[in-house]
This record gives sequence, structure tokens and C-alpha cells, in this order.
Amino acid sequence: MAYPGSATLAVVGDGRHQSAVRRIIGLFWICVGRLEDLQHFSPGRLPSLAEVALSALGALVAALPARPPWKGASLGVT
Repeated sequence: MAYPGSATLAVVGDGRHQSAVRRIIGLFWICVGRLEDLQHFSPGRLPSLAEVALSALGALVAALPARPPWKGASLGVT
């Protein structure tokens, strides 16, 4: 829950544009990979691609509410 929560806060704080959301999620993915790689140095912990994938997915979930599909769509009402 740490990655979705942290990424949501970052997206809400600076997610005014789609490019900012992509940059935030990309930075979280880099952090996810690096932190998982650093588990080599922690006794009793091993890096896992499955954990990287789940953590990256958690960070990506934060981007979903950043831009609702109806935002900017024309409803045809004048």
C-alpha cells in the first residue's frame, strides 16, 4: 500500500498535466526497481521480479484517478 499511497499524493500534488503524471509514475518505477535491487544487501531478503511488478502496478494505480475519462469530453450540451 505504500506505493499507491505515495504515488497518489504525488499525482494529486503535481498531476495537473498528463506529462507530469507520466513523469511521477516513471520515477516511482525507477525507485521500485532500485529498492528491490538493494534487497541483496539486507539479510534474509532477496529481490523478486514478481514484487517489482506488483509494486510498479501499485504505483500505476495512482495514475488512474488522475485524469477521469470524462474530463475534457464534450457532452454535446450547449
